[in-house]
Amino acid sequence: MSERHDLVAEALDKLRAEDAHAAGDAEAALGSLTWGKGLETITLHGLQTFLWYELPRKWITDLDGKRHIAIALGRLLELVGLPRYAAVCRSPETIEILAAYERSSRDGFVAFQHAGQRSGVDPPDLPELTWGPVMGMEEASAFASTAAALELAVTSGELRPGGRGWRTTQQATARRHLALPRPELDGRSWLEAIRAERIGDWARSRGSARRALVEPLAARLADPIPLPAAADHALDPLGWLLDAAAAGLPLTQKGNLARAVVIEAVNRFDWHPLPNPPRGEDDVFELWALRELARDLGAVRRSGRRLLAPAPAARSPPIVWRCGARSPAGLARDRTSARSSPR
Repeated sequence: MSERHDLVAEALDKLRAEDAHAAGDAEAALGSLTWGKGLETITLHGLQTFLWYELPRKWITDLDGKRHIAIALGRLLELVGLPRYAAVCRSPETIEILAAYERSSRDGFVAFQHAGQRSGVDPPDLPELTWGPVMGMEEASAFASTAAALELAVTSGELRPGGRGWRTTQQATARRHLALPRPELDGRSWLEAIRAERIGDWARSRGSARRALVEPLAARLADPIPLPAAADHALDPLGWLLDAAAAGLPLTQKGNLARAVVIEAVNRFDWHPLPNPPRGEDDVFELWALRELARDLGAVRRSGRRLLAPAPAARSPPIVWRCGARSPAGLARDRTSARSSPR
């Protein structure tokens, strides 16, 4: 710690000799970035959050002032031997995001989100875990730890953001990291810690009367629910849809499944639509509900006139069953309101 402190002090002295104003900005920015805890706490995700969210939203200065702070911080990081992080401070992307906030907070925040996703170090949602908009301490620690693991994968070349199939690799890296037993968690994984924290928060919410009712159930909820014996059969339609979408399913101009696909599904699963044969997807409630479920799980996406799904890597029956069981009401959702809701 002392050596790191001396390194920063020497770098600041050198920067003061170059530009006293820049040195002051850089020192303040470094303190905010690290919370005064030293260079070893810097991560790419943390730096991006500072440059692309905290600096434009929380620092009271004009656009030129924010650019000056970012560039000054980059110079300081360069002087302490962190050129990769320094490059982010000076990057055109950082300058563009700062400018986007000047147009509107929404423009800036959208630019921040998109840039973070492109960087590869933003932990992705997984079928077994959707990151919460508000996180408890365990979940926030897991998020930061996963971001650091993704950064390591990017640095090593294992993960190449923007390359072919990189999002599948990103998900696999995050899943592996979250599932590893961790000594600091007494052998539990981050996934287990997050699940326990969420169940505990749920059990303690909304007052003592409710807590007394639900706390006895918390321990049972913490254990994985056994896969039902009939799960394979129940998952046949979803498995068929995902396998077909992996190769690309044709869509109509309105975005519905092509009639040939609809008829294949009806015949395969012995559904009885009205009319029969069906004119299209809207005539087969089971198929419509199946597609809605796959979309809600993040398992399919539309690309032009095709419905696509990733390669079948994380589509084992236990994962698909548990993800589907998270939102059983999805299949019973009001058809009209779901069709008209924005996506």
